[in-house]
Amino acid sequence: MYDDEAKVKVVAKFLTKDAKMWWRRKIDQISSGDAEEITSWDDMKKALQGHFSPQDDTLDARTRIKYMKETRSLQAYQWEFSSAILELPDMAEKENVFNFIIGLKPWA
Repeated sequence: MYDDEAKVKVVAKFLTKDAKMWWRRKIDQISSGDAEEITSWDDMKKALQGHFSPQDDTLDARTRIKYMKETRSLQAYQWEFSSAILELPDMAEKENVFNFIIGLKPWA
């Protein structure tokens, strides 16, 4: 097993694209004293999530609902919609019904 510091180093080697660029900037900030060193796996996860996760966790669910359409079966659409609204406990029932109906296939 790896200790926390080793996990951070191993994960850093496998980062790609945006995450790799973020890590390089983070190392520069640490070297210049502008950021704290990341030595534990928990710190690494928090730093990655803090940078790459949406600031408003509900924004992703609201966006999915806004653009969600019934493209396969009604059952699949209902399951996908229900899963998304579970992430939005503050959304009014009338708004849920409206969004659901808007996403349905038009009648033939």
